Amino acid sequence: MKNREIAERRAINQIWNAAQDYSLQPVYVAFDEDGDADFYFNTVIGAVYHYFQFETLDKMFTYLQRRQDGELYVELLWLGLENCVFGKAKDERPAMAELRRAYAEKFLARPKDHVVESLLWDLKHAHCQRILGQADDLDEEKRKILDALEFPADCNTEQVTDRMDRLLNQYFFKGHFKEFEELGGHISDSPFFWPKGWGKRAGSALRRIDWEGKTTEEKDSLMGKARKLYQRLTFSRPSAKVVRAYVESCFGKSMFSTAEMTEIEKKLCTEAHQECLLHFTRGEFTETGELTREAAEQREFAEKQREANEAYFQANESQTMLAVNKLTERIRNAILLQLEPTVYRTRAGNLLAGKVWRNVYLHDERIFEKTSDSQLDTLTVDILLDGSASQREQQAKVATQGFIIAESLTRCNIPVRVSAFSSVSGCTVMQVLRDYHDISRNKDILHFLAAGWNRDGLALRAADYLMEQERSEHKMLIILSDAHPNDDQPMPSKEGFHLPKDYGGEAGVQDVAEEVSRLRRKGIWVISVFTGNDRDLPAAHKIYGRELARIRSVSWFADTVGRLIQERIREM
Repeated sequence: MKNREIAERRAINQIWNAAQDYSLQPVYVAFDEDGDADFYFNTVIGAVYHYFQFETLDKMFTYLQRRQDGELYVELLWLGLENCVFGKAKDERPAMAELRRAYAEKFLARPKDHVVESLLWDLKHAHCQRILGQADDLDEEKRKILDALEFPADCNTEQVTDRMDRLLNQYFFKGHFKEFEELGGHISDSPFFWPKGWGKRAGSALRRIDWEGKTTEEKDSLMGKARKLYQRLTFSRPSAKVVRAYVESCFGKSMFSTAEMTEIEKKLCTEAHQECLLHFTRGEFTETGELTREAAEQREFAEKQREANEAYFQANESQTMLAVNKLTERIRNAILLQLEPTVYRTRAGNLLAGKVWRNVYLHDERIFEKTSDSQLDTLTVDILLDGSASQREQQAKVATQGFIIAESLTRCNIPVRVSAFSSVSGCTVMQVLRDYHDISRNKDILHFLAAGWNRDGLALRAADYLMEQERSEHKMLIILSDAHPNDDQPMPSKEGFHLPKDYGGEAGVQDVAEEVSRLRRKGIWVISVFTGNDRDLPAAHKIYGRELARIRSVSWFADTVGRLIQERIREM
């Protein structure tokens, strides 16, 4: 703790020095990837306070944090501010040039952090190349964004906000961005919209501080401030009530009662997922009053993405339906091999007296006998779509892939349910897009939306819970994922360790792999359609083993996915 307090104290002092104001309570501080105070960027933060009206900038930061992909926009604004204040301060502070060069060299020497949003990493990398006088390696579109971001030294506060306004509207979203001017400082007090993913796991050196609500003694004590700062940054979470209200307003009402959810979370939110929340929804809303700004924005965003998904589907309809026809044929061919009458053990039917002991001693409920023309009568399939922000650039493609599988299974009279998962402020949302009995609603899968984090391990537990409610003898789970688990809610610390562990990287992959293994031991066939990049392929293999399909083009889809489904059906 002492080292952390020293680093935090040093960071604040660096900001004070650059701001030339030792009464300042900085909203942001910066640390490098090792957890030490980042001298250069804390100097930049202090210079921003010195040269600009930070109260106005903070309103913009607050507004950006409330937007979809808000973390990206905040980082982009800081990139622009860095370029601007360096130009303002370099003559007054000659050491800034060398500090800046060292900062750029250190960044370029780092391996790419795959947790960081790809666009952000590319822009930061190219910006550092320019600092060192090197040519950037951006494509034309990204180069235009970076050019617009590198605010000139003569910008004042209003010009900075205007430039950011135009840039975001041109390249990222349409609308009335100036709405942030309507916001007051009270919005910063809302815990739900606290910036997430601080430090190296989110690729940001910046951490936001709340200085309100402290005792007089704490305000007078820098160490007290640092201690409270660390606790807020690391451990503070919005209340469950706040999170649930927001999630329900954005994603739809819960499928279960409050009492039922208490029991579900008690069962599932354990071990690596302690202190996490769950929300199951079919996307149905119960309006009880005026929508909050956040809920309205989320729904507008979801509607626009649905339209984009449908447009993509229509543009590729011929290829899509060809893939459906081929996959349907492959599944039917596998079914033909299962049409011989089969006698099998089940949970209901004719009692097998000689198997009663299995129920008493092994808790095996399959002590009855049933004859079926095909065991396919007892098969249900769940499709789980990774709905995190990492899928943002391909969400229409993922939605279409989910449709292809669901439509093919439907044509073969196999019950199928399609759900999407994402995580918001420690709450994993499971949205059922199409349930087993919704045989005419496969196009509802195009309502798929990628946003938020992804706590894959907890999502698998939630999917398992839903599957347990269906009494089918054979269950298959098909996961469309980039095999890149990453959540802002850390895993709880274990005995002997002081700090919680990030849910991501090797720890996250290991957690998901363990959940997949557990499902398979239960008799659930788990296969994955890999939607990620080459860098995440080793993680995908670690999680799913050989039960992995990588789709390079839609023409390969039926053969690749069909092979895995066929193999599982033939094992019945």
